[in-house]
Amino acid sequence: MSFDHLPEELINIISDNTSGSCELLDKILHYLRNNHDKINPKLISSLQKHFHDFQTIQNFLANLGAAYQENSIKEFLNKYDNDILFHNIYRNFKPLISDLYSFITISNSKTILEILKLTASEKESIEVIVSEGRPILEGRILAENLSSPKIKTTLITEAQIYNAVQNVDCGIIGADKIIKNGKVINKVGSNLLALACKEFCKPFYVIADKTKFSKNNLIDNDEKPSKEIYSGSENKIKINNYYFEEIPNEFITKIITD
Repeated sequence: MSFDHLPEELINIISDNTSGSCELLDKILHYLRNNHDKINPKLISSLQKHFHDFQTIQNFLANLGAAYQENSIKEFLNKYDNDILFHNIYRNFKPLISDLYSFITISNSKTILEILKLTASEKESIEVIVSEGRPILEGRILAENLSSPKIKTTLITEAQIYNAVQNVDCGIIGADKIIKNGKVINKVGSNLLALACKEFCKPFYVIADKTKFSKNNLIDNDEKPSKEIYSGSENKIKINNYYFEEIPNEFITKIITD
């Protein structure tokens, strides 16, 4: 992978396979706020190429490009405030979970983290089951960040999702992209979670801000390194390693946004 002579801090962000799109965007924002003098069309184009899987980041970069043309980079970056975003999403989520106290999710999502923390802040306590998200196991990061006196956190493998859903009130996931036809693109394993929720008549909510919505049905799902799954010497084994999958909208109870 060519990094187009990008600074090391941005290369590290691009190489981060464990963070969700909102968390990656936070890191990009942090870099850009501290280095706004280095923002130019070439940098924006390079970031668009490297983050083509993430609709939130694509929308942000498109708006950043427009701000550059209008010579209003500083103003644009200062207005971008995720805290307000999360509270707006939670305001729409809250009426749906008044009598829900246990949740199951998958992978690592900044949006899910913040929404569950806000949920816990208004309840005596909640329980969350996190599926680890093979092969990178980024769900462990979410579990570590959630675990607290008010959030009883359990970490499981994807193979345990079917049984685990029977013991919770609700399934929730973030989204890396919501395409025009209403399908949601998220980490592999999300479809299994959605199917299990449907089987056991549990609500299944997708929680995502409006920047996740795409105006087309294009899906970029590049195959990832096979060594993430198997690094043995048997070269006759075919390895499939895709990070994302589609969740049909008929499996989704509701998409919660800002």
